[in-house]
Amino acid sequence: MNRRMSVLFGLALLAAASPARAGWGLPSAPSASKGGATAADIDQFLLSATKADEFVQHSAVALFKAVGSKEEVEKIKAQIVAAKQIADPKEREAAQQKAIADMTKSLQTQDWEKAKSDLAASHDADKKNAVKDGIWNLALGGLMNTEVVAVGKKIVSGPPDPTVAAKLQEAGSAVDKLVSQGQGLTKVLGGAKQLMTTVGLQALPAKASDAPKAIAGDFP
Repeated sequence: MNRRMSVLFGLALLAAASPARAGWGLPSAPSASKGGATAADIDQFLLSATKADEFVQHSAVALFKAVGSKEEVEKIKAQIVAAKQIADPKEREAAQQKAIADMTKSLQTQDWEKAKSDLAASHDADKKNAVKDGIWNLALGGLMNTEVVAVGKKIVSGPPDPTVAAKLQEAGSAVDKLVSQGQGLTKVLGGAKQLMTTVGLQALPAKASDAPKAIAGDFP
């Protein structure tokens, strides 16, 4: 049975378009009696994995823009803008991922105590709302990742089928990427949670189908 979840995700982290709400489904784990995952199962999983990945990145950018120093934000913005201009797809992807990795490292080493103090002293309601919604969406992205990874692991661990071997390898890489992303996400959220009371966030999402917040998770 396919599960439907309503989520907000950027058409792509590095696209100029605004995020939009859309429905998407996760494929059910294929049964062994049917010979394992079909090409359609894997394609649906890969689509879900891409959307979950983009949502998490989109949410991380929004939080980073709200809590990062002006210098750090401008540095990452310059990297992303430069990456967009690269013509070669593989080189462009590599440059984009380098920018995301640098941003994630910055979030992981963020001085959350200082951020909390600065926010408490600030009268900037928009910034506080940006932090609140960024934390909410980042936590929601973690729940999405968990569901997508669970399905992906069942797909790649099913009976091997030579006709979909290449797709299974791609699915395995997608699972590994989301698992790694989830580990980094846990570190960021562990610190960011310190800001919840300061920005008026009473609780984090309880399930992946909870409504996301509309945020500006891109650099113009």
